[in-house]
Amino acid sequence: MEMFGFSKEVQIKRKLILFLDSQERYVTSKELKHHLNNMVTEQTILKYLRDVRKIITKDYSTNKLSLQIDTRNGIRLNRNETNLNDLLEKIYREDLVYENFRLLILNRSFTTENFCREHEVSFSTLRRIVRRMN
Repeated sequence: MEMFGFSKEVQIKRKLILFLDSQERYVTSKELKHHLNNMVTEQTILKYLRDVRKIITKDYSTNKLSLQIDTRNGIRLNRNETNLNDLLEKIYREDLVYENFRLLILNRSFTTENFCREHEVSFSTLRRIVRRMN
């Protein structure tokens, strides 16, 4: 499912979070790979989950939300009275698509030169992002 042009990484992180939230047990990276139809390697899955865990650790207390990544048991998301929409929004904000939409909604337009300079991306990268959005 393509989500408004968000990067593959953001979409996979979203799928991983939602799948882990639906599980009441530890899940292996192999199971996650299978759930994602082998779209990425187990190493990539673990990298994405470590990124998500950094956000969770920084912004949530462990009794509200935690992501356990254990080489012996597997991976588990523990959520207590926490809305996942906040976490997903934090992940979306990391993608330049989000910033594009934000600027368009707030300002109706923006200059590509300023955007590229402020976000340290090339014009061709911005063009690819805009193509994904369309």
